[in-house]
Amino acid sequence: MRTYGLILTVCTFLLCGLAGAGAGSGTEKARIINGPINPVQDIFEVTFVGLDGKNIAPRTMLTLEPGDYTLTVDIPAQYTRPAFAQRLVRRNELVDIDLTVEAGQDYSLRGKWNRGSLQEPWELLFEPFD
Repeated sequence: MRTYGLILTVCTFLLCGLAGAGAGSGTEKARIINGPINPVQDIFEVTFVGLDGKNIAPRTMLTLEPGDYTLTVDIPAQYTRPAFAQRLVRRNELVDIDLTVEAGQDYSLRGKWNRGSLQEPWELLFEPFD
């Protein structure tokens, strides 16, 4: 029983030491999350489909090293036209957005539908989470 207790104590100290060693090493990554959505304010979900000109599997969250990126975002078809033009052909739009992310920071990337705007039926909202 004493041997088991000693082994458990040694393992606990080793794990705490390893966890502490990585905590302040400056290798924290940034996260970009799709959300939160808010239908009342016409805030909608987008899908991330490309990073720096390369296709990626569609997703709604990315973990990245700090730095500058070009993210390709898929805007759903129901938001690519103003509300009064919805009967026209609708299709998803792929758009690029240039982003700068910082270590350890979480960001939100969502779309906002501008119902009545012919020039800008949607816009992207990129902001840090508090």
